[in-house]
Amino acid sequence: RDIERTLRVSFEQAVEGFQSKFRYQRPERCDVCGGTGVVAGRPCSACGRTGERNVEKTLTVNVPQGAADGDRIRLRGKGAQAASSQAKSGDLILNIVVQPHAVFTRDGLDLFARVPVSPHDAMLGGSLDVDTLDGAVRVKLPPALSAGQKLRLAGRGVTRGGKTGA
Repeated sequence: RDIERTLRVSFEQAVEGFQSKFRYQRPERCDVCGGTGVVAGRPCSACGRTGERNVEKTLTVNVPQGAADGDRIRLRGKGAQAASSQAKSGDLILNIVVQPHAVFTRDGLDLFARVPVSPHDAMLGGSLDVDTLDGAVRVKLPPALSAGQKLRLAGRGVTRGGKTGA
């Protein structure tokens, strides 16, 4: 019996990766009735005859660098406890929800940001400072820049699995 929960993370946490404590409720066999729901022929008052009690658990979770919205982290054996001691417990599945960023949007490993350019620099070319995850970078603008034109900054995107986006 798997348990699914949501883990909300900031944009920066998802990009950099992090370790965090995560608290959740996990159904476990009632220790008073041994999971039978009955004590001495009467309904178990500790579990309400269900044979299970919710127990709060705390785990340390490693969210990998470059985690994306919709990723899932599976923690084997950390879900609902099995009904019998011979069976395996379920898994805890964490569904990653990445909060939006004020400046950047993400598409895979690539990051996008809208940057205002003066009409003079758009027509004749120039340079300006653009924010990246690693700080501001000076970008040379080509002449005759069109509205909405994308400029690629290779190696300035999200890193995941040894690859880095733009």
